[in-house]
Amino acid sequence: MIRCKSCNQRAVKNGFQNKVQRYKCTVCNKVFKLDYQYKAYHENTNQDIVRFLKEGVGIRGISRLTGISTTTVLSRIKRIADSLTLPVLVSGKTYEVDEMCTYIGSKDNRKYICLGLRKDTKEVVRISIGNRSMKMLKEVTVPISLSKPKTIYTDRLNLYRLIIERQIHKIKKGKTNTVERINLNLRIHLKRLSRRSICYTKSTGMLMACLKIYFWF
Repeated sequence: MIRCKSCNQRAVKNGFQNKVQRYKCTVCNKVFKLDYQYKAYHENTNQDIVRFLKEGVGIRGISRLTGISTTTVLSRIKRIADSLTLPVLVSGKTYEVDEMCTYIGSKDNRKYICLGLRKDTKEVVRISIGNRSMKMLKEVTVPISLSKPKTIYTDRLNLYRLIIERQIHKIKKGKTNTVERINLNLRIHLKRLSRRSICYTKSTGMLMACLKIYFWF
């Protein structure tokens, strides 16, 4: 008996497509094949894309290794990122906030990635991309501040003094080492952030999608 790949119920034959037998579930009406010729339909495709992305493989490299088109790789990355949820902010914790420089489209278009990291678990809880402005920093610091943290450590950028309350804002040497190490890992593991490389990010949306997958998948 043929079982549905989605609900594991009984499936019946439903004609042919490109000389390959199709099946239709009797419960959820999903139409499927037992074996797909195009590799993008394989069950482990998304996992392979994520694995290659985190190991510093570029979009064209992922396309070659998986045997699917670059357009499909890009759309899958966006779809996977959209399905991810933000981490829950816990009150009474210590956080680190820092930013790193990159560019989008061309080296004249300089942008910054701001990360908010929970110090005890080393988990990145918030991400923002944009100009090194108060608006970009607020996207990370304001949600953390609303969670009633114990302390927020930052570097000596003056904008942090205007955003974060003095009672919880601390600037001490060595207290942002964890998030700075995360920034270094991004340079190593994401091809689009590597220095002295011909790979670069063409859109803010794709950069954010890659960051979400790297930290939260």
